[in-house]
Amino acid sequence: MKGGYTLYGAQVSLFSGKARSYLLYKGVPFEEVKASRTIYNTVIIPKTGLRVVPVVRINDTDEYIQDTTVIIDALEQREPTRPVMPSTPKQLLVSKLFELYGDEWLTIPAMHYRWNKG
Repeated sequence: MKGGYTLYGAQVSLFSGKARSYLLYKGVPFEEVKASRTIYNTVIIPKTGLRVVPVVRINDTDEYIQDTTVIIDALEQREPTRPVMPSTPKQLLVSKLFELYGDEWLTIPAMHYRWNKG
């Protein structure tokens, strides 16, 4: 895909879902590619050095970004319409704290309730 973005992720990945939702909200053109073994070995690991999804490729610059917080921060700079971050410093701080709490602490119950069969 020329222009736009490529999202490498997995349907069952919590953070791929976060990146996908962000891209859909922004209304930017993107293609989603399933992170198969081949994609890991030929794209994700060589470009990021990590075995973690999601990864977003900025197609125009061939830049690869991993980690949803970093992805959102980078794309907010490139795609200023429909911002997801508040513009005032205090609100931005609170927004970042909520994101940190959600990413680091709410994943524990999220994984429990998603995969627990009890």
